[in-house]
Amino acid sequence: MRRSFLIIALTCLAAGGCGGADDEAEAAAPDAAAEAPDAAAVTPDAAAATPDAGARAADGAPDPADAAPDASPWPTCDGDPFVPVQERVQLDEGGLRYQALDGNMNPFAAVIIEIRDAGGAVGPGAYDLTGTNYEDCQVCVTGLRECDPQEGCRKVFYPRAGTVVIDALEEVGGRFVATLHGLELEQVTIDRATRRSTPVARGDRWCNPEQTIDQEVLPRPARLGEIVTDFRLQNCASERMVSLHRHAANALGVWIIASAGWCSACEQFIPQALQAMDNIQRDRGTFSIRPMIIVGEDSAYGRPTLDFCRRYARHFGADPERFYIDHDGQGSFATTFQHMWAYFGPNGEFGLPWNAVVRGRTFEYLHSDRSGQSDLNEALNELLRR
Repeated sequence: MRRSFLIIALTCLAAGGCGGADDEAEAAAPDAAAEAPDAAAVTPDAAAATPDAGARAADGAPDPADAAPDASPWPTCDGDPFVPVQERVQLDEGGLRYQALDGNMNPFAAVIIEIRDAGGAVGPGAYDLTGTNYEDCQVCVTGLRECDPQEGCRKVFYPRAGTVVIDALEEVGGRFVATLHGLELEQVTIDRATRRSTPVARGDRWCNPEQTIDQEVLPRPARLGEIVTDFRLQNCASERMVSLHRHAANALGVWIIASAGWCSACEQFIPQALQAMDNIQRDRGTFSIRPMIIVGEDSAYGRPTLDFCRRYARHFGADPERFYIDHDGQGSFATTFQHMWAYFGPNGEFGLPWNAVVRGRTFEYLHSDRSGQSDLNEALNELLRR
């Protein structure tokens, strides 16, 4: 199976562009520091946009009434269409984000659409991308190529021309329906500070002649200090679906660790974390801090089976009851990250292992690696002081 993260990455490795993963990031355990995360993943970060960026095609696109009877009014280009096999749409205060991965094995490609629209100005209509820039676009499209789970995406693309036609842009639970027409994308770098996109001299070109989108709009995942809504994951020992809220109801808190079979940093971190968990439960009881070690992918970047999950647990000398699977057949950590925001680093990096802490009984989101707002040791100690 192909490797796939729902939180997909844009790592600008071209000279002068936005940088790759922050390899200094780490995940700490009580009395034990973790190795740096194994994989980097970056998504273009939403930012405030000027109101007139991403002008509607009505100002410059051909009038359908003036076209030949059988001609399409929309631009086109020569090339193979991008065919997504994994798609996701989420809505938060800053606007809407669509992300899709193709069906290729490593390397894979991705398309991201951001609608930067905190004020609600964007609605159904046609939006001409010609002449826009990632720095101040309102309807923004980026393409990613040569993506690898441990290297990120080596090439970033922004449109020279093309049109986004939005047919439906609804609230959570509704639909996002759109079509991309004639996207002519060129390889760019994106400045770290300004997010300005600059074409790469003699860079690659990418044509996406047409892509249709019809996806449910998912809710914004919880941030730190907010309540994590309930979700269920399959336990590797019992094979049953276990509710986070039930797991946390009688405990001081839940310590979540996201891992994968290919993650070498997890190999070093998980034994330390298991030892810390054992020490906590020995001193404070089984229902003090309850673990959820979530396996998102197997060693071949594919969907983990129950058999793999059990072998993965035993590899660490651990009880498989502490381990869970989160993969929906298309993407890893699909359920977890739908409910919990997995904070990116300064450039949007996402790495494994990833630690999070949820308070028992109230289900408050207390800690996430790389949030810059919390510390794993402090979050666990806060729970243990109660």
